[in-house]
Amino acid sequence: MNLEEFYHSIGGNYQNVLIYLPSTTLIMKYIKKFLDDNSFNLLEKNLKEKNYKEAFLACHTLKGICSNLGFGSLLKSSSILVEELRDCNNINIIYVNNYFELVKDNYILLVNKINELINN
Repeated sequence: MNLEEFYHSIGGNYQNVLIYLPSTTLIMKYIKKFLDDNSFNLLEKNLKEKNYKEAFLACHTLKGICSNLGFGSLLKSSSILVEELRDCNNINIIYVNNYFELVKDNYILLVNKINELINN
């Protein structure tokens, strides 16, 4: 799998990423670094603990990383979850749980695709 195929498989646009990260070496560097990011784990942990303020911050960080790296599907789902968590005092737990499951599915897919890209 090449970078263009990778981006297609995760709902991203490789050409848009090249505007901000103009070399494949740089793109690969940051894709690999994503695997070390703890934002998703913090999001999951804080949701379980019903710490919605910290969950919002973790999700907002995850969304920002996805935006910068062009991780399309995870960007979309994390953007929706961020908005559900924005008002920490007025949480609709059903929506939050449903959107988190979508974020989780997209995250798992992304990690699998990154590992596939790296191991090719």
